[in-house]
Amino acid sequence: MDYQDQFEFFRLKHSKSSKYKRSQSQSQSRSSPTPAHAAPNILFIGLDSVSHVHFIRSFPKSHQFLMQQLGAIEFFGHNKISVATQGNVLAMLTGCRLEKNSQIPELMPNARGDGRPEFCDLVWNKYKQQNYTVLRAEDDLGLNNEFFTVLRTQRHLPLTDEQISDYRWTPYIREMKRLNTAKANQFTFGCFDYQWVQHLLFERILNVAEAFGAPAASRHQHQQEPYFHFTWTATTAHDVIGYARYLDDPLYMTLTKLSAKQFLNNTILVLASDHGMAYGTYSRTNAGSIESRMPLLYFVFPEWFFKRFSKAIENMKTNTMRLTSAFDLHETLLDLADLRSITDQALETRERTRTWTSKMKKSRGQSLFLPVPVNRTCELAGIPDEWCICWTKSSIESPADYDDI
Repeated sequence: MDYQDQFEFFRLKHSKSSKYKRSQSQSQSRSSPTPAHAAPNILFIGLDSVSHVHFIRSFPKSHQFLMQQLGAIEFFGHNKISVATQGNVLAMLTGCRLEKNSQIPELMPNARGDGRPEFCDLVWNKYKQQNYTVLRAEDDLGLNNEFFTVLRTQRHLPLTDEQISDYRWTPYIREMKRLNTAKANQFTFGCFDYQWVQHLLFERILNVAEAFGAPAASRHQHQQEPYFHFTWTATTAHDVIGYARYLDDPLYMTLTKLSAKQFLNNTILVLASDHGMAYGTYSRTNAGSIESRMPLLYFVFPEWFFKRFSKAIENMKTNTMRLTSAFDLHETLLDLADLRSITDQALETRERTRTWTSKMKKSRGQSLFLPVPVNRTCELAGIPDEWCICWTKSSIESPADYDDI
C-alpha cells in the first residue's frame, strides 16, 4: 500500500520595509511592554456558525483557557447583521453590507456624510499600508470563491488573488483535494487521507507564527514585518450543532502552544463568528433563534497593551455589555492598524468631536475602543430588524380567511 502526503512550506518574500523591525531584546514575557516602534501581529480566527453560548457549551477547554489564562475580553451583546456567512464576513472585512436578495455590496454614503460612495476595501489593505504581511486561510473553497467574487463584482475593487493577500492557503487546499479523495463533502468532516483539514488549518496558524512572529534573534536577525493572518473554518460546525465540540481540542492546543512559545507577546488575537447555528431543529426553537443571532466575539491582548492603552481597554470592557455588530468589529480592526488612533489622548479627542447625528447613523459601525451608547438601537448599529436581538417574538393566529392564500 502506497502512502502519499502533502506539506505546506513558506517561501518568505523580501521585507517591504524596516519600519516595524522588532528589537532583538524584545521581552520574553507578555507583561513587558513592546518597543514603541513595534506593531503587533493580528491573528483572526473565525469559527463559522458558532454562537457565543454555543462556544461556551461546546468549547469548554478553549473558553476556560481564554478567560483564565489569556484574560480575554468577551462580548455578550454581539448581534449578526445578515442571514448568512457571506454578508457577516463582508461587514467584518470591508464595513459594507449586501443588499437584500443580492450579491452586490451596498454602496452607502461614508461616515462623513458628504454623499460620496464608500469603497468596500478590505480591512487588511490598511495594514498593508503599514507594511504588514497579509496571510489568509479558509478551509471551505466554496466560501472563499463566493466571498471574493462578491468583491470583484465592484468596479472599484478589481482584485486578483495576489492583490488580496501576500500568502494564501487556497492553492494548497485545492491541490490536496486534487491529489486525494475527500472522505466527505462540503460542510462535513473533510479528510485528506489521514489528515483532518481542521488540524491542518490550526497547524498552519502555528506555522505562520513560527515563520513570521518569532523574535528576530531566533531567526538569524532576519526580521519580517508584522503580519495579519485571517483564518476561517466552516467545514465542521456549519450544519450539525453537535460537531462544533470536535474543534475544541485543536483550538485549545493551538492557544496553549501560542502562549507557551510566547507568540502572544506581540500578537492581538481576535476570535469571532458570523452567526450561530442556522440549520436543524434546534435553530427553530426560541433558544436556537436567539443563539443564531448572537455570534461569539473575543479579544486577547498582550499585557503591555493594557498598560499603554488603558482607556481603550476600559471602553472595550464597557462595550461587552452593549449592542455591537460586525460593522463595529471592522472599525476596531481599522484602529488596530494604527495604534496612534487609540492612545488615551486620541480617544479623548475623538469622543469630544463625535456627534450622534444623521451623518453618524450612515456610518453604521464604530470602534469598540470608543464607548458604545447604552441606548444604542439596532438601526444605529446597522442591524436589520429581522435579526435584531432587541425584538421579541409574538404568536398570532392566522384568520381562517387566509388559509387558502
